[in-house]
Amino acid sequence: MVHNMRHNIAQNLPTEPGHRFPAVHIHRWGEALTAEMPEKPDVIVAADVVYGDDPDVWGALLQSIDALSRANDEVLVIISHTTRYASDERFFHRLRKRLRQLGVVDLSKYMQSNTKVMA
Repeated sequence: MVHNMRHNIAQNLPTEPGHRFPAVHIHRWGEALTAEMPEKPDVIVAADVVYGDDPDVWGALLQSIDALSRANDEVLVIISHTTRYASDERFFHRLRKRLRQLGVVDLSKYMQSNTKVMA
């Protein structure tokens, strides 16, 4: 998946001098940030990362979002989520406490899906 993301960025975005080029990095939730990770990311994108009902896993994900967004209070966090369990909302309740705002686009209004995009 990471290889595909890097390929898509290389194929679809300009590489002119002076333009910042997006970077794709692997990060395991709850682990320390590596030296290759940007110090101030502009955007954090996550897809289908809330699954199950494990507070420890959710805590690690929240810890990672906190660590990545700490240096840039303007960072945009985008999470695509397909609701599978009623308990999923507990994670987003915890996330709302950490972010200044959390907008939700419910894609079920536009297509047959129970997917939401939060930003």
